[in-house]
Amino acid sequence: MLGLGHQRDVPGGANRYMTQLADELAQRGHEIHCLVGDCTDRLPAREQIGRVTVHRFVASGGFFGVLWNGWKAAWQLARTESFDLVNSHFAFYAAGARLVPALARLPWETTFHGPWADESAVEDPRASCIGIWVKGRIEAWIYRRSHRCDTKSRAFAEILIGRYAIDRSCVEVIPAFLDTRESVPAVDPAVCRSRLGLSGAVPLWISVRRLTRRMGLDRLIRVFGELIRQGFAGHLVIVGAGDQRPDLETLIQALGATDRIRLAGLVSEETLADYYGAADLHIVPTIALEGFGLIAIESLARGLPVLATPVGGLVEVLAPLDPACLTADASDAALLAALQEAIDGRRRLPAATRCRDHAVERYDAEVVVPRVEALFRQVIEARSSAGRSSLATRQGGGGRVRD
Repeated sequence: MLGLGHQRDVPGGANRYMTQLADELAQRGHEIHCLVGDCTDRLPAREQIGRVTVHRFVASGGFFGVLWNGWKAAWQLARTESFDLVNSHFAFYAAGARLVPALARLPWETTFHGPWADESAVEDPRASCIGIWVKGRIEAWIYRRSHRCDTKSRAFAEILIGRYAIDRSCVEVIPAFLDTRESVPAVDPAVCRSRLGLSGAVPLWISVRRLTRRMGLDRLIRVFGELIRQGFAGHLVIVGAGDQRPDLETLIQALGATDRIRLAGLVSEETLADYYGAADLHIVPTIALEGFGLIAIESLARGLPVLATPVGGLVEVLAPLDPACLTADASDAALLAALQEAIDGRRRLPAATRCRDHAVERYDAEVVVPRVEALFRQVIEARSSAGRSSLATRQGGGGRVRD
């Protein structure tokens, strides 16, 4: 597996998914190696984490430095290990491995977490146009040379097909998953609040997100400030880290809401579980490029209802549960209206039992991982019988996305 980072090193949705998938496949008897970047240059180059072997290369030194380091690490790995399949989770780090002949000859399957170039443009409007173009070209090169691609939602499948010209028949929609045996509702929310030092007498809303522009946290803070002005007595805790933190802190101070809105930063898994257990509502205010929303099913599995903007894969996760979980659109006004309705009872969100049942029935690891395992086997078998081919040579045609 080729990824941006191990979840233990670099928290984030894509890294969490790759790490969990590696663990699940290893538990099913597969030998799994993960090659990931290390931006700190302080982590071990090789480490056994559970049943998975993690290999790291130094992800610094500029564009060519990262590419060179990734190529060297992949070349060394190909000399010492044999593999049946390469599964890519981040195009840039996969590029070095793709230049290693021994790996390039293997069946390739790409898990598409999102358009790297487009996300970069959204996160930083001042980003170089040339840099964005180069990222897009690297992505297209990796995706078109994969024998199959999977993605978490139909929304992102359409991006793969339209943005990168990948044939529909080569794209499969397989949702993200989690171990619902570990993500369980809190026994006593009051105990969770006590451990967090929070009052049990007022409503508590949370948002677990990276602090970046496309997550929409600035608009959530503005909307919450308006609710405070209208007399709402609740508190908001935002859990996560990211480059937008200074801007969000300034906004909270400007609203005079430092006693009502907290930026909790990165927290341990145990503390995060307490936030889920203590909260009354989880808000996901994404404004662009939401491939799935793994954090939404984590919340639902713990019995905590989610109110989200209708962006990307969030619609596919939440609409089958209850349309009330989605705002009318991704605007500030729609978010404010939905939260006002939740406060006064006009919007009735699903109860804890319905939330958990939805997550268990659709997104438990025992339901989803066998589909990934079957896809990998199909790619290996098709590559063995058909010889060398790639998505780029099979473009065109209609058909439907597999899901």
